[in-house]
Formats: sequence, C-alpha cells, structure tokens
Amino acid sequence: MDNRSIGIFDSGVGGISVLNKLLKLLPHENYVYIGDTIRMPYGIRPIDDIKKHSKECIEFISRENLKAVVIACNTVSSCAIDNLRDSYDFPIIDVVRPGSRDAVTVTRNNKIALVATDATVHSGLYNKFIKKLNPDIEVQAVACSDLVLNIENGHAFDEVGKAVIKNYLDEFGDFDYDTLIFGCTHYPLARANFKKIFKEEEKDVFLVDPAHNTALELMDTLKEMNAFNDEENEGRVKFFTTSDPKRFEKLIHEHSILAKDKIKASRVYVDNIFDI
Repeated sequence: MDNRSIGIFDSGVGGISVLNKLLKLLPHENYVYIGDTIRMPYGIRPIDDIKKHSKECIEFISRENLKAVVIACNTVSSCAIDNLRDSYDFPIIDVVRPGSRDAVTVTRNNKIALVATDATVHSGLYNKFIKKLNPDIEVQAVACSDLVLNIENGHAFDEVGKAVIKNYLDEFGDFDYDTLIFGCTHYPLARANFKKIFKEEEKDVFLVDPAHNTALELMDTLKEMNAFNDEENEGRVKFFTTSDPKRFEKLIHEHSILAKDKIKASRVYVDNIFDI
C-alpha cells in the first residue's frame, strides 16, 4: 500500500477534466490539485515564464508527499515537461503523448484537427508525435487564444461560449477532418458546445480528450511502481489556487464529479514565491 498523493497541475480549472477521469479510474488514490489561476492563461506566455511558473507550482505541491504528478496542462506538457522531469525524482506524466496516441487510433481518414493554446500549437509537439506514429496522417491546428479565459469566465455551456468556439472551428475551412483533439484541458469542459456545433453542421467528428489515455498511463505507472493505495481508502482531493478561492470553488462545482461537500480550495501563499 502506498498512500502518498498524486499531484495534478494546471493553469486553472481545465485540469478538472483530467481529475474527473482519474477519480473514475483510480478512486482510492489521494490527489493534490493546484491551479495557477493568477497567471492563467499560460498559452500566451513566453516559454521561460511557463517553465518558471510551472516549476514553482510543482515545488509547492511536492511538499504534500507525492508519488507521481500529472501535468494536466497541454502548454506545460509541450514546453516545459523535460525541465520538470529533470528537477524531480517522481514520475511526471504529460497529456500530449497520450492524446496523440488516441487520435491516431481513432481517425478513419487520416485527417486530424487540433485546437490548442498558442504555445502548444507553436511547439509542434502534437504534430511531431502523431507523424512519428503514422506519417500518413495530416494534422492542422488552430490556436484558440481566447477560449481558456472564456471557459474560466463561466461560458463553457452557454451561447457566448458556443459562438467563440464556432469562430475558431471556422478557421479550419474545408479541411475534412474526422477527428479533433482537445489540445487544452480546459476545452473538454465545453464539449457540449463543440458537439452542438458539429451536429448543426452535420459533421461526424470524433472528439479526443487526452485525459482518458493520461489516466491509463498513470495507472500503468503506479502498477510498475507497485504504488497503489489501499482499496479500502476513500481517497481525498486537496485543492490549491493562486487567486480567488471562492471563484475557483464555484468553477470546480460546475465541472467536477466530486460532491460539493468535498470541495474546498485554499489560496496559496508560499513565502512570496507567487507574485500576488
């Protein structure tokens, strides 16, 4: 039995889409979630800032006795994962490679669309991994610079959010993709609006949420380590945020499968590490 916690890091609430998969697959584990909401969105920041800020957050939750960390942020997975892995001795799992494998498996016409942050698109990492798995696949990407803030501001389900998504999808033009990757963990939180748009346009598109394969990869990692928690354990989740905890809690309530009475976010004060 290994009752140490699993860390989950995202720039905001997007990582909840990954946490939900983990809670279903590994319900007996303990989790520590940190959302760096005061410096969100990461996707428009310089790479050096992404590396610095993500390391500060992992350093903070590393004090919680971790056995593994899931980087539930495509931007950090694309731009800073090697820097983090070189800094810590516990396994650090990204979301890009699991998402790439899933997309390659499900596409039928070898045309894959990617919606992601500016940094993730410009890194070219999804395209690199997908081409390595199948060089015949064509990948086109659109950077959705406003979508993270749109979702964080409460528009994941409404018509305002739908219009923003529609504008980005229109940028694919006549690219006849049959698979779309959510290249940001915020985007699956707005899955319903993506599905509405494709239904209205009579498009049959498979939506790839990298969270599923990421959860499977974590499970395989824990198995290799012989580090599963006791199955009699209920499991717990601790939340930290670098800005307004009440607002953060509200968003978690909207998107998490956890019961409301189990959700309480604490604001992070770490010896002025965070510029707040």
